[in-house]
Amino acid sequence: LGCPDPNPEYHRFFNPPRDTQCADLDSIGSAYIGAVADGIDKWLDRLPANAPIGVLFSGGIDSGAVFLLTYWTMLKRGMNPARLKAFTLDIDGLGEDLRQARDFLHATDLEIFHEPIEVPLDWLDLPTAVETIEDYKPLDIQAGAMTMAICRGIRERYPEWTWLIDGDG
Repeated sequence: LGCPDPNPEYHRFFNPPRDTQCADLDSIGSAYIGAVADGIDKWLDRLPANAPIGVLFSGGIDSGAVFLLTYWTMLKRGMNPARLKAFTLDIDGLGEDLRQARDFLHATDLEIFHEPIEVPLDWLDLPTAVETIEDYKPLDIQAGAMTMAICRGIRERYPEWTWLIDGDG
């Protein structure tokens, strides 16, 4: 078959029933955050006892929720929060993520966990991202290229770092 497949079959693996929630947004938000916290709690069960944990962190709502829930879950479990870092990609000082991440962590008084990862613009390699994730949707390729750049920066700084979590939808 050609690539992409001219006659793809789509299988939805996550297919929750629809219209089962009440209309109360606070209730829906609480259930959502609770489910994310449960997922993080289960993920932490699988990590080595003293392994460092990194959050790919832009300071937006998704990565902010994942960072705060990871921090909260670690504290609830009695884990040492010094194992946690919030990594933010900084490409040649361009973009808004670094400022947004700093503002978020300042507002939550958690700046101590922040670690910007500075990378040059030429580390954004779209063709390699396509090869790696085997996808052709522009936003997915852009996200893949950014993720590969920050992971490369983390790996150069911390060669043994293994465990990362993010809120990329």
